[in-house]
Amino acid sequence: MKTNILSPASKPTYLGVFAKTSLLAFLLAISACTRLFFQPNQINYLKGVDIPFPIEEITTKTADGHLLTHWLLKPEKTEGVVFYLHGNAQNITAHIRSVAWLVKHGYLVYMFEYRGYITQHKPSIEDTISDVQLALHSLIKKHPQLPIYVFGQSLGGSIAITSVAQLEDKEELCALITEAAFASYEGIAKEKLAEAWLTSLFKAPLSRLFSSDYDAQKYVAQLSPLPLLVIHSPDDKIVPMQHGALLYKAAKMPKRYLRSEGGHISTLQNPKYRIKLLEFLKSHQCKAFPQRAETPVKGYKKNSNPS
Repeated sequence: MKTNILSPASKPTYLGVFAKTSLLAFLLAISACTRLFFQPNQINYLKGVDIPFPIEEITTKTADGHLLTHWLLKPEKTEGVVFYLHGNAQNITAHIRSVAWLVKHGYLVYMFEYRGYITQHKPSIEDTISDVQLALHSLIKKHPQLPIYVFGQSLGGSIAITSVAQLEDKEELCALITEAAFASYEGIAKEKLAEAWLTSLFKAPLSRLFSSDYDAQKYVAQLSPLPLLVIHSPDDKIVPMQHGALLYKAAKMPKRYLRSEGGHISTLQNPKYRIKLLEFLKSHQCKAFPQRAETPVKGYKKNSNPS
């Protein structure tokens, strides 16, 4: 029996940021390997799933000559574009439920896929940021008249902040949204290493092996005047909510914070938060800067503080 991709998942199919064991984290950290943050697999999570809209495969070429394949989820009539960066585990087929519902509301969804997920190239944070920036630049050139938004979940949210903050044509974007993004690689590594007795003994020195060069917390202030929406849930056991609070505090205006519900990157399985995100997108359709006066959005308070 087929299920509909537009329906909220009863059981999320994705993994968390650190879905592997702490012992694996220990071994990877010793080798100072950033692959800890990338855990792809080749499973097709869409078997037996009904997809009521076209999916187009598109290819981009990286700065070092590799070819990456991404997906475009295409609506009947396009009102805006959402550039989506998923979490660290599995592949885009496992994360499509997070954004597929946007298609019926007129959004063209660009699902970016990291190197090493479909291809055999080894991913790194530095290379991924470069890949994202090239793809965004191409997308902006292709759709100059449409509002373009960037949405990242978990690792994808952290990468989105750092990538967009350094993007030369970021003024062409309308807003950036993150859900469950972490503030720093060292910080999240230290927390995960503390979860088991073996790795907890070495959490301080091992976590320092992770570079802070691309921490979202260091770059988030550079997004301004691009509007930022930070979404985080107190129920998140993978990336604790203090990461969202740190990012919000470090960001400059215009910024908003949405305290949501549910586990890691499961906010948008709840219809009421889908409505809130749609309202945010519709209130930020203008591509002109400086930012125009914001339309009040139900569920938000301007200058609100995370709690």
